[in-house]
Amino acid sequence: MRLIATQDFKWAHRGCIVEEFKKGQEIETEDEDLIRVSTEESWAEDADKPAENKARKGAPETK
Repeated sequence: MRLIATQDFKWAHRGCIVEEFKKGQEIETEDEDLIRVSTEESWAEDADKPAENKARKGAPETK
């Protein structure tokens, strides 16, 4: 799976091999724990998923 780091963070693979990721870095991994935790904690997002529109629904449009 491809992830994009949304912030700087460190991850300990198998609890002992520490790797540091930088904001904007593409991460290619099959590590299910890294994928689950980094996306749940918003440290990274799925690189293949379209970005969510974070605009408030019902907010007035600006022109």
